[in-house]
Amino acid sequence: MTVRPSSFVIHLDAMAYTIISSCTACGLCLPACPIDAIAAGDSIYVIDQELCCDFEDCLAVCPVDAIVPTDRLPVLNAQIARVP
Repeated sequence: MTVRPSSFVIHLDAMAYTIISSCTACGLCLPACPIDAIAAGDSIYVIDQELCCDFEDCLAVCPVDAIVPTDRLPVLNAQIARVP
């Protein structure tokens, strides 16, 4: 009997993060990302959603909590819209 390895795909359900407008552009998140998914944007840092793998190292170093799970953006936007 011959055993052949089966091919398989691993799906990682990684949750990407987003840097929101409260970012002060301090740059602490940049070296914290082990896969270089963070880059300087025009006025704040940005996370490449295709590269982000949910390591969360950036969360620990952000002094203003400007890094949030991307799936929370609709909730945050709704909360902001209700502020008078």
